[in-house]
This record gives sequence, structure tokens and C-alpha cells, in this order.
Amino acid sequence: MFNVVMKLLSCVLYVARVVMEENLCGHPRNGFAFDPGSSAAAATVDNDTLSSATAASTTTTISILWVCRHVWFWAIQVTVAIISLLETLLVTYLSYKGNLLQQIVTPEFILELVTTVPFIITLFYPPIKDLFVPVFLNCWLAQMALSNMLNDLNRVRQKSHSALAQQLFILLATFLCLIFTSVCGFQHLQRGSSKTKVSLFNSLWFVIVTYSTVGYGDMYPDIWPSKLFIMLLICTSFIVLPKQIDALAHTWMERQKMGGSYSSHRAYNEKHVVVVSTILQSDVIMDFLNEFYAHPKVQDYFVVLLSPSEMDDTLKLILQVPIWAARVIYIRGSALKDSDLSRCRLQDAYACFFIVSRNQDKMASDQHTILRSWAVRDFAPQVTQYLQIFKPENKLHVYFAECLVCEDEFKYSLLANNCLFPGISTFMTLLLHTSDGLEGQHCEQEWMRVYGKYSGNEMYHVLARTSIFFGEYVGKSFTFASFNAHRKYGVCLVGVVSEGKSEHMFLNPGSGYLLKESDVCLYLSLSKEENAYITRSDKEQRMIDSSKKSTSFQERDILDPEKGVESGPALRQHQQTTSNALDLSDYPDDYTLGIPPVSPYIGVTPHICHLLRRKRALCCLVINETCEHIDKTQASDYDWKNKCTIVIADVVSTALFNFVMRMRGRNVNHRLLQPIIIVVEKDRPDASFLDSISYFPEVYWMIGSIDCLDDLLVAGITQSHNIVVVNKELSNAIEEDTLADCNTLVAVQTIYRLFPTLNIVMELSQASNMRFMRFRPKDSTQMKFSKIEKRERENGSHLYFMFRLPFAAGCVFSASMLDTILYQAFAKENVIQFVRMILGIDEHPMSGHLSSIKITSEEIWVGTYGRLYQKLCSTTREIPIGIYRTQENMTTLGILETITNYDVVDYKTCRETENMVRCRMESLGLACRRMAEQMRGDVPLNDLIQQHHHPEQQQPQEQPQQQCDNHESAIVRDINQKPLENVWGKKEALSYVIINPSNDLELQLDDIIAPLFKPGEHPQERNLHKKGPSIRKGPFIKNGPP
Repeated sequence: MFNVVMKLLSCVLYVARVVMEENLCGHPRNGFAFDPGSSAAAATVDNDTLSSATAASTTTTISILWVCRHVWFWAIQVTVAIISLLETLLVTYLSYKGNLLQQIVTPEFILELVTTVPFIITLFYPPIKDLFVPVFLNCWLAQMALSNMLNDLNRVRQKSHSALAQQLFILLATFLCLIFTSVCGFQHLQRGSSKTKVSLFNSLWFVIVTYSTVGYGDMYPDIWPSKLFIMLLICTSFIVLPKQIDALAHTWMERQKMGGSYSSHRAYNEKHVVVVSTILQSDVIMDFLNEFYAHPKVQDYFVVLLSPSEMDDTLKLILQVPIWAARVIYIRGSALKDSDLSRCRLQDAYACFFIVSRNQDKMASDQHTILRSWAVRDFAPQVTQYLQIFKPENKLHVYFAECLVCEDEFKYSLLANNCLFPGISTFMTLLLHTSDGLEGQHCEQEWMRVYGKYSGNEMYHVLARTSIFFGEYVGKSFTFASFNAHRKYGVCLVGVVSEGKSEHMFLNPGSGYLLKESDVCLYLSLSKEENAYITRSDKEQRMIDSSKKSTSFQERDILDPEKGVESGPALRQHQQTTSNALDLSDYPDDYTLGIPPVSPYIGVTPHICHLLRRKRALCCLVINETCEHIDKTQASDYDWKNKCTIVIADVVSTALFNFVMRMRGRNVNHRLLQPIIIVVEKDRPDASFLDSISYFPEVYWMIGSIDCLDDLLVAGITQSHNIVVVNKELSNAIEEDTLADCNTLVAVQTIYRLFPTLNIVMELSQASNMRFMRFRPKDSTQMKFSKIEKRERENGSHLYFMFRLPFAAGCVFSASMLDTILYQAFAKENVIQFVRMILGIDEHPMSGHLSSIKITSEEIWVGTYGRLYQKLCSTTREIPIGIYRTQENMTTLGILETITNYDVVDYKTCRETENMVRCRMESLGLACRRMAEQMRGDVPLNDLIQQHHHPEQQQPQEQPQQQCDNHESAIVRDINQKPLENVWGKKEALSYVIINPSNDLELQLDDIIAPLFKPGEHPQERNLHKKGPSIRKGPFIKNGPP
């Protein structure tokens, strides 16, 4: 710093000397002006003896070499020169490394000698004290010293992110040095001109005009020294400036790769969250931004992206959109470096999200997440962490995280619930995604409008004492509050978070629970209570409309259990499960109820399940191998009462234990337990996992592949109820994310071709790949759905894939849905626990569980969903949350056109496929009749063709192609004459989910209601085996006090 000050002081003294020379010693325009008593001048100038030309040249030389300098000003300049030279010599001595010549022969040292040594010489020879010295060149020494000072400062502070500002500052200093040098040099050299002598200001004008390439021509150098100086300076600028600009551009590009920074001033005045990710994928980041900013309370938050990788081109373009450019800040760095966490101002952040990548090994991804979580906890222990991992055994290392989502744990629980309750995966996906309920409202089909409208329901929470919906029911029973809130406002109260010594979440705690002011109410609604505008007239109008459409609602409330309940049978339970699972009248002797004694990982929530009194030997778990206890080699050898569920995975995850535990839970009737066959493609399961499942009844495993027909037949695919296909952990498309599901999709398509009537439930990593489920390239129906999907995507819908039939029916779900749970947890703090309770991952004695009821011809008299809601609340104290609806008539969607289209159905391929399956079954010793039963009476194509040809008529020999055409024509004629079910072998139907429908929605035959049931709530529970109608026609409950 001292060196910079001394060099700048010498430049200031030079400017002062020039100004003093112009004002006090005579203006340059009046001729050469310096001390006439100077002996040097007397010895130099003798115009009497010189010719005119020689005199002019001598005058020019004298004017350039000599200046006017007062003695006191000369003393100051000499003092500064001595101090500057001594400082330079001292620094050179201290930095001596054995090569003195290399340190002396440098531009800095030479320039220092040129600007200081002449002043020191004048001390010993005073007559030359007025000698001109180019002190203005010290500006370059000041620029070099400043650059070294900035480098040392950054090195001490270890702040490399200021390199761009440093390069910009050096470029500015270089440009100013060029300007200053040009101004001072041109002004001094023009002193020798007899025509044009300029001042400092005029010289500055000339230099600015010249460097800007304007060139007015009012001023120009007219002697050769100034001309040569200007030419050299311009050439120098062509060399120096581009070099500095190139260094600045390189630094700027590197800075762009590293991203920006979040200043402490912004962190103090703004709210922000930090998102840590290994790879920044555009679709993942956009899902986070859309879900995060979907809530009004976080609109003023900023998002800081911290990642060691660069953004892809798509994400760069997206973040340039004004709505995201003003909110999202990208910083390239590592969460393991405190310097990068400081750049994010993590210590001032409100939350830190950890987003995982599905393109790498799951265990490696979990290890990265764990280490980053530790680093963040060590750097800022007060920051709330929202964490996502894959493997449940890794939860032990991040138990301190405030919000934790284990993907495999949620995924297998969701798959198990999908086998027990149809459509639950679609129900949860729609419930957890932010939607305005406008999807499909412009479609022609009624089911699309209903399905799209109620997909806008979401889970919200509100404090009871401040709630408009539930405030009036404080102190009254939970079921009473739920029914009346749904009747008045169309919201479904599903649970509460009760405060006490520790907070507990209860889903449908039953009529015995009285709502308290401090309770947090959880409800399903199309809009949040804060966003709803409700007046008294609105309430009355809603009640009037309801009374018009459902006369049983007129001025009726359900009763509290203390006041009495209408007696009579309740609704019939759906065949998959029953809430009366503890009916042990015919419980097998070798079964028992209890908590599994062994679990494959730490952190399993204890559940009461159906267990064996004695665990089976591990050799008995292999379904395709004989042992000393069992001599059966395939699923058809077992005499199972119920159809089986086959789970196909490439490797066995410890989270698969959650699937088995949910399928064997006490809420499932022991009479309806489905055998479980786990087909593993690669390695044998761990001994700890096999030991944990050996306590469950009818659970088996085998080594096999989804691509091998023999393995599927041995596993019992012809007698299966559900086929669960887990997405492969290791994809063969690392470079392209959208191809991550290619293995699973092709394998499932093969199964669908071989066994078209099977109920296949599968998992995908990319939601956009749902369009390839049951793909038929020339299907006109699929073309219509593709157009609908494109239109919804253009309208900005996050659920543009929701109208695909496999998704609407609950046959496929995307793992990205689990990301949404984590994103919404910031605004909806109870959403993670809510999902865990719904899926049965966590249980509480006071909480209800998910169940199902099927509407048959005996219950269809109920009429509307509102009457059903009242009936359930008043009898069994159940809270319905949605409907799984199946419609048989799809002719309006073009299904009939699809079936009769020659290009869609390849009958020759169907015949070859059937023959191949029959041959493989016969070779394995399986009866072909079993396949016909599994296909629900599918008529073999050969027999179907023959029935159109009368045997008594002699048909001429036809060519193979002509014969195939005739067969196809016969089939088409038969389709046009008979119902689809009789010819095609199964009903062409569509299924979809309706979340929290309105009171006036008409029930349909075969609707499956999804209620939250509290076991033991009322002695009159649902009895699956009770004879007679399950809903008794008659009056509903009379009004009574709450």
C-alpha cells in the first residue's frame, strides 16, 4: 500500500509541476520559458551563432529536455524519489533468491530507475535540476503495485470469488494509465512545437477524441517526437488492452460456471432456502420450483441452488425467464466446503433441501446425501433440513433431520396399498400435486371433467379455534364435525394433530374424540380456507342446494355416540380387505397376531401382523426348489385359497419388508391373505431379509427374470391377482434420463401381450413415460389421449399425464411423486406424517386406517355421495375420502373402433402368442385350462375363427393371407353382432379416482369407496359374512344434540 501511495504522489506532483509552469513560469504559448539565469540555458542557447533552421531544432530540443521547476518543488520531488528508490531496493533485497540479474532486469525495476535516478543525480550536479524526468510513468508502477496488493489480499482472505472484480479493476487501471500517459506525454512533447502548444486539458481532449476514433481534426501532433509517441502508444494499447480484456472474459466465463453469490446484505433483508443437489436436472428443479412456489406464504422467498455440476442448457434458458431469474440464484460449489456454504449464506437460510439423483447407484447417492447433511449440520445446526434418501437402512445416519423421506420405504408401502386398495397410488399422486382443478374441463367426456375437477383437492391444515370451517364444532365429536363441514363447505376433515406433551397425528380418531381449540385440523379441499370467500348467504345457499338434491340432508345431523346410533347393518366390505380382521372365529391354528420379531433394518415402525407361530426354514421359502420339508417346485403345486401377488425386482431391497408387512397387517382379513412370490432377477436375498420374512405366512421367493416366460409361469402368473413390477435400480441409459424406464416398460409390455387380463402395477422414474404403458401405435384412442396430454402441458398443468388410462386406473405411478412430498413439507409441515399414516407406515392406537367398501346392487339405493357420507359417519364412524370408479361403457372413447381396427389388433400375432404360451405351459406340466380361467373365459382365437365356418360346408383351399383376412372379417362381424364381453373375453373399461367429491355426486354400481376406519369404534362394525343387504333402506338418523 505504501508503494502505491508513493507512486500516486509522484504522479500528482508531476501534474502540479505542469500547472505551476503554465501559470507562474510563463505559458508555453509565449515561447520557451525557464529561469534565464540558469547556466545550463546560457551554455545551451546562443541564437546569434546559429542559423534559423538549426535554431528552430535547438529550441525544440531545449523545450523538451528542460522544464521550469522551483527549488522548493524540486526538493519535494527529490525526496519522494529517494524514498521510492530505497523502498524498491529494500524489497528487491528481501526477495533475493540467488539470481540478482533476474531480479534487476525487470520492467518494474528499470522503470523505477528511470523515474528516480535523474532526481538523485541533480543533488550532486545542481545545474541540471530543471532536467525533464518522465515521472508520469510512475502510474504504471502504481498499477503493478495495486495488482500485487489485490492478489495478496485475496490470498490472505482465501476469497477466489472476487477474481472478476479484480480483473475488472485492473482493466480499468490499465486504461487510466494509458490515458494519463498519453495526456502527459503529448502535452510535454508539444512544448517543442512552434505552432501548437497545448495545456493538460487540451491534451486530455485530444487523447479522448483519438482513442474513441472520432478524430475531429481540430488538434493533432505537428512535430515528429509527438507523432512517434502517439503511434507507439496506440500500438501499445492494441497489445495491452486486448490482453486484459481476454483475462477479464476468461474470468467472467469461469465465474458464470461457478454461479453467483448471495450477499450478507440480501440474506439479512430477504428470506431464502438452499437446495443442494448433485446434478441439476431441468425437470427435477422445475418440479421443485413449481411445488415450492405454489403456496402464497413462500412467494417472497428466494431459492439458492448449490451444486458441484453445471446447469444444462435447458435449465439455463428456464432460469432466464423473469419469474425465475428474480427468485433463483445458482452457485457452483460443494456442500462439504464451508466457503461454498458461506457463499449461500446457509447460516441465515430458513431451510436446506437435499435433492437426490436417480441416475446413479442408490447406495452411493445416499452416502453423498448423508455426508452433505452432516456438513450442513456442522456448519449451521439451526437450519431445518428436508432430506430424501433411497435405502431405509441409511435412516440411522440422518435421524436428526427434521423432515425425512425414504423413497424405498414409501414406494413399497404404496405398492402394497395399491394391491389392497385399487387406485391408491393415483389418489396420493393427485392429492400431493398442486392443481387448480381445471384439467379436463374442456373435454367432451364427462368422466374427464369429473376426474379433473376433483383432482384439485389437496391436504391443508388449520388451527381449530381460528377456523371458519371447524371453529363452530370445537367441543363436539370428530365425526360430527367431519360430516357437517363436508355438508356445508364441501371439505373433508380427515384428522387432527393434537398438542400435549408431544404432538400426535390421528386420522379419524372416531366419535369419542372431542375437537379442541388447540387442535390442528387436517382436511381435504379444493382450496385453502384462507383463500375461500364464504359469507352467510353462501352457507345458506349451499345448504339449500344440498337439501334440493338430497332430501335426507334437510336439517339433519349425525348423533354423538353417547346419544345413540341407528341400529342396522352397515355397508358391505370390499373383497380385498376388511376392518373386522380381528374376528378369530376360524383363525388358523398355526397363525398368530403380533409384532414381527425380526426386521432387516433399524427404524422399522412396529406393526401388528399375521404371523406364523413357528418360523419356516429358509429352504422352504424358495418356491421353485424342493427341500426336505416340501417337494413342490412351482406355484401351481400349492393349494392356495386366494390368488397370489407376484413382486418382480432386479434386486431385493430391505424396504421390501414394508410391502410384506403391509400385506400381512392386522387390518387385512386372514381369510383374504394373498400369497406373495418375490421374483429376484440378480442376487440371492440377504440372509437377514429371508429370516425376517420367514415369520410371515405364504411368502416365497425365487430367482427369475421378468423377460423369461418360464420363470413367470413357475411363479404362478396364471393364478395371480396382482403383478407388481419394481423399476430397475441400474438403468442402461445413463446419458439420457428419459430412457431410464426402458427396461421396465419393454418387459411389462411383453407381459401385457402374453397375458392381457392381468392387473399389473408398476413403478416408473419418469412421469412422461406413462404414455408407453399398454402402448398400441395405431390406436386411435391413444392418439386422442396424446392430444389431450399436449393441450394440458401447453396450459401449464403439472399433471398433464393424468388422463392416461393406466395412471387413472392406478396401474402405474412415478417415483417423482415422492419428491413432491418433500417439496410441500416446507409449507405443509404435516404432509409427510399424513402420508405415512395413510399408507400404514406409521400407526397409532387412536388413529384410523385406510379401508374400502364396494357399492353393489344392494347398496346403490343410497344414491348420492353425501348420503353415503352421512350413513358412514352415523353408523360405523368412517370418514370417506374418495371413490374409485369403474365404467364399463367406453364406446364414446372409440374403444369399439380400436378393437375392430385391423391395424390395431394383429390376429396372427395373437394366435402365435397364445400357442407359445400353451406350449410352455404344457412343457412345465401346467394345465392349459388354468390359463383359460385366468383369462376370464377368453376364447382361443382358433376356436373363435372356426365357429364362423360351418363344418358341413366344403370350403375351397385358400391362401394363408386370404385365410387370415377371412378370419379377421369373421371376428369383426361377430364383434358387431355381440357384446364386447362375450367376444373379446373381458370388459373394456376405464377406471379413475374421484377425491373428496361433492354431496350431490351420484354413486354408481361397483364404485369402491375409500374410507378411514377406526377399529373398535362401534360395536356394529362391518361384517363381511353377514347375510342380507349391507345397507338397510329406511330413515336416516334423526336430529339430536352434538
